[in-house]
Amino acid sequence: MTNTEKILAEFDEEFAHVKITDRHFFNPWIPEMKSFIIKSINQALTEDRERMRGIIDWELTPHEYESDDPLFERFAIRIKEKYKNKLLSSLDKPLTDKE
Repeated sequence: MTNTEKILAEFDEEFAHVKITDRHFFNPWIPEMKSFIIKSINQALTEDRERMRGIIDWELTPHEYESDDPLFERFAIRIKEKYKNKLLSSLDKPLTDKE
């Protein structure tokens, strides 16, 4: 179950009483409300992932080092690139309960 599905389940639970009015009519706004929630969640996730991409890109891009040891510098660059790519690719995966 994704975070969006969890939020929609919480929405159903929280607003179950809204679905049926005193006259037992189905509330026609529920599908539009859920659609709005899904779009809002997706937009927020997209914006947050872009923000994180910027942070990861800056923090894990090799900049000037204080070491005079070229071996250490090459090692640091390889480590940063490895984790930078790993973190950036993880942002494209959907979130599930297992994470």
